[in-house]
Formats: sequence, structure tokens, C-alpha cells
Amino acid sequence: MHIAGGLWIARERHARNRHARNRHVRNRRIRLRDAVPVWRDRRELRRRFRHVTRAVKRERRVETTAALQRLSADRVLLSGLVPGTPDMDAIVEFVDGTRLLVGLFTAKAEVERLGLRASRCPVWLAHVQPCFGHRRFWLWLASADQLAPLEVLASVQPFVSAHPPAPPPAQPEERGGRR
Repeated sequence: MHIAGGLWIARERHARNRHARNRHVRNRRIRLRDAVPVWRDRRELRRRFRHVTRAVKRERRVETTAALQRLSADRVLLSGLVPGTPDMDAIVEFVDGTRLLVGLFTAKAEVERLGLRASRCPVWLAHVQPCFGHRRFWLWLASADQLAPLEVLASVQPFVSAHPPAPPPAQPEERGGRR
């Protein structure tokens, strides 16, 4: 059935096929051309999306750079390394609670060995230098048992857990108990 304005409505012939059709309609992808019919408006919308995306990426990079610079300046010790799988990067944990998702491009085996030794021998982030590329940094990891720091090219971003950490237990004053 045709409705004015270019819309078509299909009549349901059989009740049992209704669910199959509705599933198809629900999963149908809406194109930008259908949502915004005027070419100039689509162009402007795409331009705004690109602008916002670049701003968010810039902000994340600045935050990550600041966190890495703080870790290297304070010589915060590495507490552990959760090795990554082929589809997930490694998680680097520091003593102060900072967790970073690190995708290694070089020296992957050496960093894993260094992370395993972090419990026995102090390991820290000695120096950080931003590199050209999205979230890429040159990292120098120093250890007390090595003469020279280990130089690594890695993609770094803050690790956001699906399960946030539990809040610390309340003190007696906060609970309204006796002092």
C-alpha cells in the first residue's frame, strides 16, 4: 500500500510471519542519507562529527600523556602486568592504583618478563615520549637489575574496568557510630 510522501506499508498476510518481518524491520540499518535527506546538511553533520571526534581524541591523548609523565616523574613502581591475549592488549598496573591498557609494538616478550619480575625487583617507568600516531608512546622501563632501560613503542590508553572498584569501608564517624 502506498501512502502519500513516498512511504510504503506492507500488509500482513499471515500472523505467523509477522514476527519474522518485525525482526527484520527492527534490525534494519538507517543510513545517514535516509535520516538527513539534504546533501548540505549531511555534509555539515559529517564535518561536525569529525570535529568532535578529533577533539575527544586530542583530549584523551593529553590525559594519557599527563598520566604517563606523572608516573615517570614520581618513579611509581610497577606492581604487575596482566599479559594480553591476541585480541586484547596487556594491562599494566602501578603501585598507586593506575591501570593502563598497553598494546606493545616492540619488545613484547621482554616487557612480559619484566612484568613478571616486578614482584621481586623494582621496575618503574623511567621516561615517556609521545610518538607520532594515535595513542603511541615511546616508553623506557627501568629495573634495578638491568643496566639500561628497556625501550618500547606502545599504544597506551587508560584501562576502564567493566566492574568499578568497591568503595572503601566507611569510618565509624561516617556511619554515625560511637567515637
